[in-house]
Amino acid sequence: MRSRTGDDTLRQQLEDVNSLTEELIDRTMTKFLEQVKDGSWTTGGWSQVNTDYSVSKLVVNAYTRFMAKTLSDRPEGQKIYINCKSIKI
Repeated sequence: MRSRTGDDTLRQQLEDVNSLTEELIDRTMTKFLEQVKDGSWTTGGWSQVNTDYSVSKLVVNAYTRFMAKTLSDRPEGQKIYINCKSIKI
């Protein structure tokens, strides 16, 4: 049983904060939801353990890293600090 995504390409894309985009995160979630609807999620490379939680955690962490990078360029006094415990994707 896998506890993380088996899609190496997707994992690398979501781990690379410099090229991480909202579009990639959205496509990832849309792909998962489509595979759930058509019943193909078990062969789609998704975690086989606590799948719904694992995928939602994956997407929330990716989006949090994206927002942290996006908001890091704000001037002093307007900075927003984000704390995110990273997990293995």
